[in-house]
Amino acid sequence: MGAMASEVHGFHAQEALLPQGWASDVDLLIRRDGSLAEVRSSVSDSDLERLEGPVIPGMPNAHSHAFQRMLLGRTQELAGEDDFWSWRRAMYRLVEAIEPEDLSPITAWVFAQMLEGGYTSVAEFHYLFHDPDGTPYADPLELPRRVVHAAHDAGIGLTLVPVLYSRPGFDGGPLAGGARRFGLSLDAYGRLVEDLASELATSAVGVGIGAHSLRAAGPGEILELVSWASSEPSRPVHIHAAEQPAEVAGCVRATGLRPVEWLLEKARVGPAWTVVHATHMDDSERRRLASSGAVVAVCPTTEADLGDGIFPWAEWLGAGGRFGIGSDLNARLSPGAELRLPAYVSRLAAGRRGALPLAEDRPVGAQLWERAARGGALALGQHVGELTADARADFLVLDSRRPEFQGLTPDRMLDAFVFSGNRRSLARTVVAGRTVARSGRHVDSDRLESAARDAFRAVAGRFS
Repeated sequence: MGAMASEVHGFHAQEALLPQGWASDVDLLIRRDGSLAEVRSSVSDSDLERLEGPVIPGMPNAHSHAFQRMLLGRTQELAGEDDFWSWRRAMYRLVEAIEPEDLSPITAWVFAQMLEGGYTSVAEFHYLFHDPDGTPYADPLELPRRVVHAAHDAGIGLTLVPVLYSRPGFDGGPLAGGARRFGLSLDAYGRLVEDLASELATSAVGVGIGAHSLRAAGPGEILELVSWASSEPSRPVHIHAAEQPAEVAGCVRATGLRPVEWLLEKARVGPAWTVVHATHMDDSERRRLASSGAVVAVCPTTEADLGDGIFPWAEWLGAGGRFGIGSDLNARLSPGAELRLPAYVSRLAAGRRGALPLAEDRPVGAQLWERAARGGALALGQHVGELTADARADFLVLDSRRPEFQGLTPDRMLDAFVFSGNRRSLARTVVAGRTVARSGRHVDSDRLESAARDAFRAVAGRFS
């Protein structure tokens, strides 16, 4: 490597999944800034540290609300009319109980669990800005900074997406209860994003632009935001849309158009956009959204938990649609679990195993992993999700010593990881060239768990 030797370190993989397919005897050379300087295959005499099994791109988490992990164990007493909206009321009560000093340890622990499961970066959809009674903090970046600190503490890649949330529903009115912590005027939102982007300009943290949804931000506000975002086309834009039938009906009453239809007609939807959920699209919306190049962030576990409905996987993939996966309310922090649900649900609906329009010469799980990694990278607006020069060195090492992997090719090992694996299936998780988890255990798990335990107790004492 000559002069490069002092500037890079690296690893050697017997097998690695590159954009062009599986390659053997691969050297992954990593710069000091955590990016891949070079990816060399067919290197039989490497002196780099040898990894424990096949290497795959780490999974970007396209949609997360880390604080909602605290709802576990508090929302499953299902009354007859329990639905998304009753769940939302419980979430608002939780929001009222969180103090600033709680947010960093809770978020860092959730991020650490993502790393243990195979996520290596995350788009955090953030709308917690004010104190519990809705009074702005003296420093508007008080809570966003704590999310950034948590990402650094855990060692995960981050795109922080501050979110415009200005009204409780299509009928307008003031925000109440826990939702008072979300409200920003469009001007205040713009200043917050600009200040955050300026502060993080020299860091690896990305900053996106978001509107919660058409029900929680007015159409005029969203169009202003879209106009502003168009001056920075590389910045990702995120919005919830068409998650619930009631939301679709409300949007039609208020605007005359369905949510995704409204975005396609009125906003400049394109490859920088991530539409979260998009469960309830009609055929025209689905075809047009796929043609726009936008990514849909599908969150199968959350959508099942909340009874949102079933995303039309076969139709979306058949239209050439891009997708990423998200952990959303973070009930389950496993990208494999999120990817196996679409395959199983599609098979149940179709009554056959070949329900998804995928290539017949490769395992389903492996194909879904690659597509979700590419789509997730677009959602984050970061060069991740693939092992190629200049991408960040985010990857997972499948543990070839595991009994269930014996006798399998690397592609089938990846398939087995998606359909039946768990965090113990991973020998290590690497982010920006640094090992952050081994054998499904974060390298700093004891400290992060202890801090999170104290924060959970404090919030639980206030949460009714």
